Amino acid sequence: MNPVLQALAKAKLAEQRQHAAAVAEHLQLPAAQGFDAAHWKSWTQFCAAKGVEAYPALPASVAIYILTHTALGAEVVKVVEAVSAVHQGHGAADPTLSPMVVAALNEVDPVAPPRSWDAAARELWKVLPRAVALQIVARDADARAAVKKALNEAAKIRKEHNHGKTEQDSASAASTEPAAGTAEPAITVAA
Repeated sequence: MNPVLQALAKAKLAEQRQHAAAVAEHLQLPAAQGFDAAHWKSWTQFCAAKGVEAYPALPASVAIYILTHTALGAEVVKVVEAVSAVHQGHGAADPTLSPMVVAALNEVDPVAPPRSWDAAARELWKVLPRAVALQIVARDADARAAVKKALNEAAKIRKEHNHGKTEQDSASAASTEPAAGTAEPAITVAA
């Protein structure tokens, strides 16, 4: 490559990094998201210690953060959500949507697929973005609850119907039985 073009490319890259660093210093979590600033701070401190950019972040950096902070458990998910919110809120590509980040999150805080999913679908589940997976799980739970409610209502109606039928059968059986002390007419059979 031409040395002049290399120098221009390096200068442009340095300028972009300086701009990203300046932006990252002043980035705040979008207020509407309701995330704790401590989650973003945890991320930026990790990035400073590792010498990587907090914004825009690389998916590999996010995955490494997750895998090196497994002791945080569900708190690591909140940090990842903060990273996502900052990137989305400031118009940058969201590094948390990467399959490597999804796989790392599934190591730390897995989201189980719906029971109805077969083995092939479960393999696809492993790479779904977390927000999508959580929506699917929520809709599946809603559907299961609706089916259970409908089955319980049907059973209740069936029970009421059968109970009413039993009372009618008892009442009609009682009306066809001869009264006590009355003789039944004799039936003769010709041989």
